[in-house]
Amino acid sequence: MSDFATLPIDATFVVDLSSTGRRDWPARYQVRDARGSVVGGLEARKVVGNHLEGSYPVGIEDREVRVDAGSSPAAVGAAVHALLTDAARCRRVVLAVPEGQLEALAAAEEAGFRFVVDIDTHQESLSLLVAEPEWVLAQPSAIEEIPL
Repeated sequence: MSDFATLPIDATFVVDLSSTGRRDWPARYQVRDARGSVVGGLEARKVVGNHLEGSYPVGIEDREVRVDAGSSPAAVGAAVHALLTDAARCRRVVLAVPEGQLEALAAAEEAGFRFVVDIDTHQESLSLLVAEPEWVLAQPSAIEEIPL
């Protein structure tokens, strides 16, 4: 990721990509509407080397995100689109929400995530949701359809 970039998503949103300068959450995706008002955003980091590693079959380029409070689902979807554009080899964007928080699950699903699994870490119980790029979704999922 560059230190700063702007990615127009459509006539509705523009996403500003920036480096936070922090090691824990190094990338920031801030979403602005057509008037320039901030309507949401998220921070991202690689899953490898963080607390979710080992909780599912992790891809080396998978990203974990945490969503800014008050972000609209549409803004989160735009930020995820920008992340997948910026990190073209990313196979999964993972969002972990506290297990049982149905409103958070519903908002994530409205933003384009799908529920995958509930997990327990050493600190908490989480529900993992993922968003995947089209090139991943287009891959066969039945073992007999996978080219060898």
